[in-house]
Amino acid sequence: GQPAAATLAATPSAPATLSAMPPVAATVRVQVGAFADPANARAAAQTLGRFGAVSLEPVTRGDQTLWRVVVAAPPGEDGPTLAGALAGAGFPGARLLP
Repeated sequence: GQPAAATLAATPSAPATLSAMPPVAATVRVQVGAFADPANARAAAQTLGRFGAVSLEPVTRGDQTLWRVVVAAPPGEDGPTLAGALAGAGFPGARLLP
């Protein structure tokens, strides 16, 4: 199975926080970046909600855990369009996930 992911939850009176839950299920998912510092991953994720559902997924590389920021495309949006929009928003490394 896939490792647990974290998604951002925010209320009008509280800042976004991480909560563990499965990765967002979608047919089109775009990785925006992978960050060693979870605070940097959260900061990136907080700017991306307008593009679709955002998740933070832990990925282990050797002895290091990276936090992968992933955006799931809204219904009807294709991967290249979403990746292009994310690149235009300041994330030039956005790439489609298999």
